[in-house]
Amino acid sequence: MASRSCVIGGGYGIGKTTLSIQIGTGLAAGESVFGRNVGRTYRVGYFDLELGAADFQGRLRLALSGIQNTARCDENFVYVDASTEGDLFGKIKLQPENGGWLLADLIRRHELEIVIVDNLSLAVPDDLSKPEVCMDLQRNLGLLRKRAPTLKLPIMPAHLVKPSRGKDAPPSLLQDPRGWLAGIRGSGKLLDHITQRFGFDREQNESGQEYYVLNGISSHRLVSPLVLEQDMETRQFHVNTDRNMNRSLIFAPAERGVWDALPQRFKYVEVKKYKGTGYRMFKKAQEHGLIKEIELNVWEKTMDG
Repeated sequence: MASRSCVIGGGYGIGKTTLSIQIGTGLAAGESVFGRNVGRTYRVGYFDLELGAADFQGRLRLALSGIQNTARCDENFVYVDASTEGDLFGKIKLQPENGGWLLADLIRRHELEIVIVDNLSLAVPDDLSKPEVCMDLQRNLGLLRKRAPTLKLPIMPAHLVKPSRGKDAPPSLLQDPRGWLAGIRGSGKLLDHITQRFGFDREQNESGQEYYVLNGISSHRLVSPLVLEQDMETRQFHVNTDRNMNRSLIFAPAERGVWDALPQRFKYVEVKKYKGTGYRMFKKAQEHGLIKEIELNVWEKTMDG
């Protein structure tokens, strides 16, 4: 995670802020995030450039309803109001100003490891559709790490405007994340300069069931998609509870072929016969809890059929 940056892009009102708060609280508490193990607590700073303290605290309370150890989360979660309602409005930037840099100072002061800047366009004073502005952002993120050495990962939700539905609509984010990201209007060269690029969108399966998908590409690791649903009462996102649909969606057709070809119990050497497709299927199955290791290098499907 060190020396990486992450952009989560999506349309207006899709739920990026709710998603980001859930990620931040899970990391601060050291608990799983959408079923993915965190491993330890992280010092998380949430720089709110848009909502304001009252709105944010309401959303934070909803996110904390899914946290088991809220005291530990409180210890490690730092909220900074940089909206129009706060004294820091216009002062949190992803670039140094006049020799100083308030964002770097606050990261050092609170020893923050994960920094969520919501949202990206408000922290960059110029037009992100310009390639030179995006290259400046990349350089400034590197400089920020030097000024604030505790920083491991900046997460930057971004409003990326999609084309209207129709012939110019991007492909499925679930099935073709690279194509989806390339089809976003208004992003310029931004996504070319960020190591971890994610999209967040609402899609439908063949039966017309709606789901949310978080998927993307990374320059250093395989990305396994998340299929989520939203609790309409709390507005919180959860891993889709229809596990059969979840499984059918996360595997590409070739990966599903490998899954179907493997017996209920299998050895990893059998996966290796399918080369890259087998490896991708295996990693996705691991991350989504579809397999468990019952003895050394022997795995069992947890929900076959």
